[in-house]
Amino acid sequence: MWNSLHIGMAGPRPRSAGSRAVTESSNLVQGVTTRRTKIVGEPNPTGGGPCAASSACPGTDVRLKCIQDTTAQSSFHGHEHEQSEAPSTAEGWKSRVTSDGAPLAGVRVLDLTTYLPGPYATLLLADLGADVIHVERPGGEPGRHIEPRVGDDSALHAWVGRNKRSIQLNLKDDEDRDRLRTLVTGCDVIVEGFTVGVAARLGFDYETCRAVNPRVVYCSISVAGQHGHNPGTPGHDINFLARAGFLSQVRDSAGAPVPIGPPIADIAAGLHAAVGILAALLQREHSGEGRFVDVSLLGSAVALTGPQLVKALAADPPRLERDFNLGSDAGYTTYQCRDGRWIAIGALEDHFWIRLCRLLDRDDLIQLRASRPDAAIEQLSAVFAAADRDHWDALLGDANVCYAPINDMAEAAVDPYLTASQDIVTVGHSRQPNSPIRLSGSVGRRFSPAPGLSSEDVSWCRRPE
Repeated sequence: MWNSLHIGMAGPRPRSAGSRAVTESSNLVQGVTTRRTKIVGEPNPTGGGPCAASSACPGTDVRLKCIQDTTAQSSFHGHEHEQSEAPSTAEGWKSRVTSDGAPLAGVRVLDLTTYLPGPYATLLLADLGADVIHVERPGGEPGRHIEPRVGDDSALHAWVGRNKRSIQLNLKDDEDRDRLRTLVTGCDVIVEGFTVGVAARLGFDYETCRAVNPRVVYCSISVAGQHGHNPGTPGHDINFLARAGFLSQVRDSAGAPVPIGPPIADIAAGLHAAVGILAALLQREHSGEGRFVDVSLLGSAVALTGPQLVKALAADPPRLERDFNLGSDAGYTTYQCRDGRWIAIGALEDHFWIRLCRLLDRDDLIQLRASRPDAAIEQLSAVFAAADRDHWDALLGDANVCYAPINDMAEAAVDPYLTASQDIVTVGHSRQPNSPIRLSGSVGRRFSPAPGLSSEDVSWCRRPE
């Protein structure tokens, strides 16, 4: 999914011009978060004196408010943190930014993107403890409205929006652009997915943001990079996979390229963006200055074709019909079972192949694989077609032969390998992928559900110095 124009310009304003929506998650997977809104300088309802954040708030004629979460355990972006009592408003604000020991605690990220590439990048950062503020157009970013639904949210947004906060801003509105500039001065990272040139027209390109915040790390995710061929061209995942050669590797029985389902280029771009951001943050610790991170969806798709691309560009490339990655090897391909379901064999090394053949009582296939590969595939196909997949699961599932059932999405969600490692979690109303990045000390992590859209009039405080 990729939209060539990702700016908060479309849609009706859902409330009066003087109100701005800022929301935070108010529920945890376990336990309940209650939220209090406090006027800066007023007595603290939990004790501890007035809101000390007032000294850090930008000068403005609006009434500034800070948000306080009081929880049995901190809702800080998916990492368990015991606290004996609810903090004061000032301390509650500070704890979201600096406490908990999460790897990216203290890093504030402005996410100006939509749909998937940018939100996935900032999801990775949020899961590692960054304070991610998703800047959405009035009415919410388009990813919120994609079917199917889970509760009041889309399944997609419920996933990529977890552990984040949200603010609705119309970037055609002068007052809202001023609010975004205030946020820019206090953030560490900005991620944008505008068509090349749009950020500059809005006044939020890297050079402009760096002028007010020299330490900012600014990541741009675009179709072909800032200086690529026709940088303003629109596209979606299928276009990037096609141009990068990815779809030529995935064909049906008639030889026609087919869509592959998962938006691989989008996810790859988000992953590369997160890596680039982390590298720039690390470099900033030494230089004191931020960096511009340029990530292209097309380049990310090409990176994933790497093993096939380097073979194709070699002096003596393999013929496609003899490329083991494309199923020409009896020990590295897919087979259909008697019940119509499929399995995958990855017995690429000789010792795995020999063990497989002996478990199947087919020692004659050991040498046939090298001498007559097509015949070996044909005979092994007949072997697997003689029994249902459950039979092969029982015989080969834990036999150390590089075997796996070809699961559909529902089967993958209950596969024992995924459930044992908690690769799928329940957050709010949504079942979704867990973060694949596991660091020591992160056992017992909790996730905050994706924020909803609110009409509550709440303005932001800058992060305490």
